Amino acid sequence: MTQRFDIVVAEDPQAMLRVVGLFAQRSLVPERLTMERLTMDERGARLHMSLEVAALDARGADILVERLREGVMVVDATRHEVTPA
Repeated sequence: MTQRFDIVVAEDPQAMLRVVGLFAQRSLVPERLTMERLTMDERGARLHMSLEVAALDARGADILVERLREGVMVVDATRHEVTPA
């Protein structure tokens, strides 16, 4: 099953590398990776990252989400199963 991860991080170049690094540590290469800058608010600017990873089960995806949430620059992380079109 393909999993999509939606991650909001602080606007910092290191945040992007740390997120992708968690996937690399597990030998996972995303099928798709997008990023966009969110509107700045009183807490500062944020980046929204979306990654899709194929052939990852729900349990493995849940573990990854928990690890992502532990990241110092991560504001929020969720995952969703992507169904084929």
